[in-house]
Amino acid sequence: MNLSVVQRLTLGFGLLLTLIILSNAFALRGIYALNDDMREIVYANTAQMQAASTLLDKVQEMRIQYRQMIIEESPEAKVKVKQKYATARGEFLEQLTHLKALADSKKYPASDQEQALLKKVTDAQPGAFAAADKTIELGLVGSPEARQTVADSAAAMS
Repeated sequence: MNLSVVQRLTLGFGLLLTLIILSNAFALRGIYALNDDMREIVYANTAQMQAASTLLDKVQEMRIQYRQMIIEESPEAKVKVKQKYATARGEFLEQLTHLKALADSKKYPASDQEQALLKKVTDAQPGAFAAADKTIELGLVGSPEARQTVADSAAAMS
């Protein structure tokens, strides 16, 4: 094949241009894949992390309230503590439902480890609620000694 210099330069330039286009196409594909991964981090993982953090805050609020029930002496203060506990418990259950919904998302499902931790929380919930509810109940009518005994058993369960 006998090509002139102009033809060889044109062929070489065309080949170089084709390689640049292919290289850019692969780079764009990588950028789009990276963008999808970042979207998952921003939308899924951050939402799950915020929900888990809020859930933890609500657990702490419930713990504060049932311990406060042991400390309080006046009946009026005890009623307020019971109301705050009920509010925190309701918010905890809301947040737990929200976290479960995020974990069950089809687009960004939770990992096996996250599912196992969520199951631990769900499994511990009935016993923890029973002990805390008993502390609240005894706090409204019981003696300080009885309240302290229930609080000690509730703390051991946490």
